[in-house]
Amino acid sequence: MIYDKIENIKNYNLPKCVVDFLGRLNSNLPLGRINLSEDCFVNVEEYYTKSHDNCYLENHRKYMDIQIVLSGVERLDFTDVVDLLVKEEYDEKRDIEFFYVPKKTINTVVLKDGVCAIIHPSEAHMPQMNYLNASCKIKKAVIKIKVD
Repeated sequence: MIYDKIENIKNYNLPKCVVDFLGRLNSNLPLGRINLSEDCFVNVEEYYTKSHDNCYLENHRKYMDIQIVLSGVERLDFTDVVDLLVKEEYDEKRDIEFFYVPKKTINTVVLKDGVCAIIHPSEAHMPQMNYLNASCKIKKAVIKIKVD
């Protein structure tokens, strides 16, 4: 996983449509899906963060994520999928599988205005968590980029 400032996004090998979109990113985006190209789209969503116990590790096989919080702050945990126990088998149509949270230590980042998390397939991640044990209303853009 890559965790960096959005202003540094040009340092990564991302499709031009994604870089262009991030250049005009703002918190006034409408909710829903925005198509950027045949292989890239954005889901803009709002929700309240949840306690760690109510979140799950997820993984995608066809798409990488770029997760960007437009308003609010949330915790995101991540780890590689090696040795994780499957909670819900891979759903090819939704491109998602879920895992039980392991007892081993996993990594944590804070998603807030101005930063992004670039998450590749095989990197299980647990988004939508409370930061400092406080629920928060989130508006988030999740950019999905098809991988080979």
